[in-house]
Amino acid sequence: MKNRNLTFVAVLCLLSSYMFAQEDMGSALPMTTYYYFAYYTDGVTPPLTSGSLGVSGSGVPACQGIDNNDVWYEYTSIYNGNRIDVDASFDAVISIYDSSMNLIDCENSIAGAGVESIWVNQLTANDTYYLRIHSFGAETGTFDIYAYHLPPCGLRAGWYPYPATDGIPVGYRVNESTKRRNYAADNIYIQATMWEFTDVNSGFVETVIINGTNGDFALQQLTDMCFGNEYTVRVQIQLEGKWSGFGEPRPLIMELEPSTRLLPGYGGGTYGISSNLKVVFTGAQQIIEWRFTTDNGAEVINHISTNSTISMDDIDCIRYNRIYTVEVRATYCGITGPWSTPDFIIIAPIPYTQLIPEDCGTVQFPGATLQCEFVNVADQYAWQIAPVDPSNPLIPIGPAIVELTPNATLYLLPLGLDYGTTYRVGIKPMLGFTGGCATTQEGDYGQFCLVTIGNPNTTLPPVAAPNIDIEDGGIAVIDGDFQQMQVYPNPVQSGQTFNVTFDASGYSDQASIAVYNMGGQVILDEKIWKRYNGRGLEIMSDDRWTPGLYHIQIIDNRKSMNSKILVK
Repeated sequence: MKNRNLTFVAVLCLLSSYMFAQEDMGSALPMTTYYYFAYYTDGVTPPLTSGSLGVSGSGVPACQGIDNNDVWYEYTSIYNGNRIDVDASFDAVISIYDSSMNLIDCENSIAGAGVESIWVNQLTANDTYYLRIHSFGAETGTFDIYAYHLPPCGLRAGWYPYPATDGIPVGYRVNESTKRRNYAADNIYIQATMWEFTDVNSGFVETVIINGTNGDFALQQLTDMCFGNEYTVRVQIQLEGKWSGFGEPRPLIMELEPSTRLLPGYGGGTYGISSNLKVVFTGAQQIIEWRFTTDNGAEVINHISTNSTISMDDIDCIRYNRIYTVEVRATYCGITGPWSTPDFIIIAPIPYTQLIPEDCGTVQFPGATLQCEFVNVADQYAWQIAPVDPSNPLIPIGPAIVELTPNATLYLLPLGLDYGTTYRVGIKPMLGFTGGCATTQEGDYGQFCLVTIGNPNTTLPPVAAPNIDIEDGGIAVIDGDFQQMQVYPNPVQSGQTFNVTFDASGYSDQASIAVYNMGGQVILDEKIWKRYNGRGLEIMSDDRWTPGLYHIQIIDNRKSMNSKILVK
């Protein structure tokens, strides 16, 4: 036998002065029980006691069969559960009595000779019990006894009346787990755990069985779980389909009221409007109240959720470029806890925007469009355009024009800009009345860029045209590998065709081509992406194309490209 078993093994024995077990309770032989796990883990046969049936009965009525030829043993139960195996040469009956001769249990499940087993789990530790063995009929014979005390079970040390790691106030939270005794390597032989909770105040008893070897119990499995409750807890384990008996009852105390707070790492952070905030989970029935305070208490926003995670855009009117004090509290099973210690978060400014590099520092014709960098949270864009002296572009020399656009594109023609004048262009993103806000929010202007309005009578030198595959209608497509936007031939005679080629990378399937005359009239406006598909466009002018300068624009909701053509 392994040395580690020496601590646990209590050898079932007969006093050496007895040759046979006694035939009545008053002269029963003492015995002790062997530790179940030591035998089961090591796989060894424990020491046994051998005996023989007597020739007369004790006179105590048998629970089954004939009550003669019985033998008696006396023992003190170490814990609440015992297992006793009797390997007999006859049809054995096993029964257990308490010290007042009340029958605890009786077993005769095996007909004839063989091993008969009895499991009891409702004994009282340190009480005296009597084991009786007799034959079902009138047989006599020999037998061997193997007796075990079943392992006790209870809450693990340090987990009652609340976890040792708890601070002040102490107690379990409803989303926490308690733990039963750990049997280390022997856990693998445990088939299930039975938990019994008795509410100290109401007396309500609830029993939950957890199948498998898991020794943890999630408190939310209890139907009456609430803060402020106090329970008496008993635990037992299942072995070979039998229960070991409840261990010592232990107290379990809940927190008096639910508490929560921002999860570590979320306080003090910088967030965008769509970022998430998280608090410590309270329980499946939780209600979380949020309180956001800014501008020295001038603005307070309240929000209620059932989730531990919320998105900023779910909260009424959280504003960019603000510092908010954040407090949270939880309500569970009708009990509302205290507000958490105030923490703070920072909401980032609305992102800057400015002209795209392709438009910054360029010469544009009055019918051109300008494109700024896209801001995903903007509802519209505010354009500030002011005339400046190119030698001193920081100081405007005339009043600024402010224009709002619903997208990142500005059409210059309606602004009435002066030819040959340089303008300083700045853009700031704007948010409308979003998220329940009573007023709009706006960002700041990004870097200002210079744009000069060119002379509309300027003509461009002609560009040699490649071979053209003309289709019927006003627009055709041509093959090619184009890196920049080109218009050729330029100028062109009225009624003739000209070509537009450009690099299509970065454009969406919403791309279109538009042609405007210098009066702002639309000469051509057509979706081109599907028919373009990476090739050039051929446009045929008609009687609408009177001599003059025309503005050509390729645009979608993200970027644009501009050029001009002169029709003679």
